[in-house]
Amino acid sequence: MNSWWQSLSSRERVLIGGGAALLGMITIVLGVFEPLHARHQRLQVQNVAESNVLIELQGLAQQATALRGTHQTSKPLEPGTTLLAVLNSAAAENQLDERIKRVVPNGEHEASIAFDKISFDQLVIWMLALREQYGIEVSRIVVDKAGAAGYVNANLTLTTAL
Repeated sequence: MNSWWQSLSSRERVLIGGGAALLGMITIVLGVFEPLHARHQRLQVQNVAESNVLIELQGLAQQATALRGTHQTSKPLEPGTTLLAVLNSAAAENQLDERIKRVVPNGEHEASIAFDKISFDQLVIWMLALREQYGIEVSRIVVDKAGAAGYVNANLTLTTAL
């Protein structure tokens, strides 16, 4: 290689050396700076999108806080009424009693209830009714798909005010 280089005229050496330097700079620009610039642009767009989502979520959080402050239960549990009795009667009123797999009391003010193949919409309506009518809150929920669209298996832990 060295003998080949020596056999070139000085003008050819300058042209080849300049071409090699130019090729090296192009490789650095296209191989390093261009991908970095493209990633920077993508991150800027992602940052703007996430900022918009954050602003929307903050607005929803304010609405939820305002709604939570106005919530009042219409009829708390009457003395002598057990949480299990309320859960069973509320399930029967909403035609969910056939979907109950298990009800387990966890003390006087808490119970776990499991549903098998229940309509998700019916479950949500039932949970809202429990909250609005009796002040019973869902403290834990686990929901799994149950095959057909819109149906779930659900395990809930419900609590009532002391």
